Amino acid sequence: MPAQDAPLRALGGMSSNIGSGFGWGVPGDETEHVPDLVWPASVATLSRMRTDGVISSILAAYTSPLLAADWRIDPRGADPLAVKICADSLGLPILGEKVDDIGPARRQGVKFLEHVRLAALHLVWGHFAFEDVYEIRPDGLTYLAALPERMPSTIVEIRVNPDGTLKSIVQEGMQGQGTNSFNGVEIPAKQLLWYCHSREGANYVGRSLLRAAYSYWLLKIEGMRANAVGLSRFSAGTPVAEPLPGTNPTQVQITEAQRMVSSIRVGQQGGAVPVGFKLRIIGIEGTLPDALATLRYYDEQVARSTLTSILDLGSTANGSRALGDNFADLLQRSLQSIANQMAETASQLCVRLTRYNFGDDAVAPVITAGDVGASKATIAQSITGLIQAGAITPDPALESFVREAYHLPAAVPVTAPKEGPTDGTEALKGSKTAASRVWPPPGAFKLTDEVAISGPRIVNAADAKTYRDPTEAEQAAGIDPQAIDAEHDTLVAEGLALFAAVVIAWGAALAAQIMAALVAGSLVALARLKLKTADAVEALQLVMHEAAATGVRQVLDETGRAGADHGLAPDDVTVNTAELDELAEALAEHTASVVAGTAGREAQRLGTALDEAEVDAVIAQVLTPGPVPQMVSEAVARAMAGGRVEAMEAVIAATPGIEWEISASAVRDPGTCDRCEENDGHVYPDLATGRADFPLGLYKACLGRTRCRCLLIARPKAPQ
Repeated sequence: MPAQDAPLRALGGMSSNIGSGFGWGVPGDETEHVPDLVWPASVATLSRMRTDGVISSILAAYTSPLLAADWRIDPRGADPLAVKICADSLGLPILGEKVDDIGPARRQGVKFLEHVRLAALHLVWGHFAFEDVYEIRPDGLTYLAALPERMPSTIVEIRVNPDGTLKSIVQEGMQGQGTNSFNGVEIPAKQLLWYCHSREGANYVGRSLLRAAYSYWLLKIEGMRANAVGLSRFSAGTPVAEPLPGTNPTQVQITEAQRMVSSIRVGQQGGAVPVGFKLRIIGIEGTLPDALATLRYYDEQVARSTLTSILDLGSTANGSRALGDNFADLLQRSLQSIANQMAETASQLCVRLTRYNFGDDAVAPVITAGDVGASKATIAQSITGLIQAGAITPDPALESFVREAYHLPAAVPVTAPKEGPTDGTEALKGSKTAASRVWPPPGAFKLTDEVAISGPRIVNAADAKTYRDPTEAEQAAGIDPQAIDAEHDTLVAEGLALFAAVVIAWGAALAAQIMAALVAGSLVALARLKLKTADAVEALQLVMHEAAATGVRQVLDETGRAGADHGLAPDDVTVNTAELDELAEALAEHTASVVAGTAGREAQRLGTALDEAEVDAVIAQVLTPGPVPQMVSEAVARAMAGGRVEAMEAVIAATPGIEWEISASAVRDPGTCDRCEENDGHVYPDLATGRADFPLGLYKACLGRTRCRCLLIARPKAPQ
């Protein structure tokens, strides 16, 4: 088909009768049948809805991940100066550069996270507008100066072009200078950043995320009002004075009895009835509708209509971790699609900045939103799984990705050490050295050929039967050993992914030092291998902080299931992070010393005639599986156990009316040692005594030492 046959203009339009006020060519939803949801009345209605407790939680579930997303400027082939102007105008980092490179805190101009928070309100009203304002600096370049919001309640008219594109908006009247008249202000579309949710046709009002929840919210409001009336009218019963059998009260006595019964109030001063009458408090006869069940149903439907059913799993009878994973995945996909749409809209700012500075034909960068809602554990598990499967091999690019994902500092180039004259070594001269090579060589090294995790093994449905039956105390404490082990293993996987970069750096450093020692023929230098631990310490601190927070959450959930209304959130529990950081440093220093010493001894054993391939084999043997997985597993176990104990202390302090029983449990270990088996079920007089036996959460007498899987549990004592 020749090019001249291509249609160059549209024949139809959004509506069969453009401009008539009917069809899809008007800036509103012509299919909306609820008057309160027809714009502009919808703005007030949706504003009321967003104050509902459940709906506010739903909106927070959408907004918080959007704020935590990794927003960046993607160059996409644009001129570096254009990219820098966009990054400086919006205060965003450039894709591929460290977050630290964006400079100090912004005192003025656009704060992009604040902009995202406000832009997310388009989910409430279906639309949200900003007006972009620019400035021309002394160097002649145009920058974005401000991005003030234009609240939906101030917009009185939305105008569209005949082709259905946005033309302008009119804000409510503003007083003219020096006059008493009020005139609407028209803002053209080219000066607007218009966020719109679920637009169809020319409906630039959009469709609120809350639209499908309206009927349930409305019925819930009526149900709450009826339930409150019922509680007020019938909760205390109705006092009735009945004549005693065989009596015939006079009208005066009946009137007095009526007066006295009507004046009865609950309090320190009671009431009485005349002689000859008996007082009864009559309650409801028969049954009333279960208002609470109905209200709960409405809340569940509101959550379901917004894909946030995961918020209800803790209060429904059918919740499960498997179902929660499905809901979470569905919600994450929804959040990612919303973030992508917001990024596409916000990228108009980059287009305008590029056009103002470099002309209409210049290539413009775009704004991107990283994986919204993706946890570090998910990233860690994915990387570890790919490495174990041999699909990827640790290399500088992977190291850079891991460092950026976990906000670790940039790698320091490894160079061959300069040995002093005391041990006879010299710097390598001439040809290729380990410092100039890319390490590890392809195929010579994998982080986890078979990672021997020296802690809980991976738990799945098939091996859940290995746990012994829980005792009465364990059941009353609400613990879930399978869930604890699964979270432990997830954190270990996260730590191993973090250490992929660290291990590569250690391997490169060892290769450089061993080759230097071999070239110099110095066995003494092989005994003095050193590894830097700053990155290892930081990686351990990250995973240990997360493990401690996980332990805190576990205990708060367990004690809640045990029936304690402690009212604590994870942030209410203070964890001794200074102690964790010191432990991380100690573990990293010890492990680095073991790795370096083992590599040196193995190189000494094989002699000074090693070639580069043999050196790489020695290092790979030392590093995999080696002490690194053992260190990570120990760090996770001790931090998680420490967080659990801190949470127990906080729960006990928050529930003075409950007497708690503290005991030891070995339910997580089907092959426990004799000492742990003997201590299994031991009841401690108080938490302080238990902590003495479990320093930082691990049983001190365990023959497995840091591989101990025992834990302290707390259950409310039954009243005597």
